[in-house]
Amino acid sequence: DQDIIVSKFGSMPAVKFPHRAHTLWLACENCHDGLFKQQAGSTKFSMQKILDGEQCGLCHGAVSFPLTECNRCHSVPNESLRRRSPT
Repeated sequence: DQDIIVSKFGSMPAVKFPHRAHTLWLACENCHDGLFKQQAGSTKFSMQKILDGEQCGLCHGAVSFPLTECNRCHSVPNESLRRRSPT
């Protein structure tokens, strides 16, 4: 399914990034390697950058759903991630 979970265990739920859905609309070069590095974990996300129109904020709020719909991305309860046991 290519979903990517971005979690910091803060007050907001973790982010579920639907990678596959984005690849249906965009070519890889739209995001990689300019906005995001291809290596998992190598790009540090910042809500401030997103709000400033960088990273995800380049499209969201402009040509995609607005950044005020927090639960569209912040949709994974942190508790569900803490309960996962490492394999």
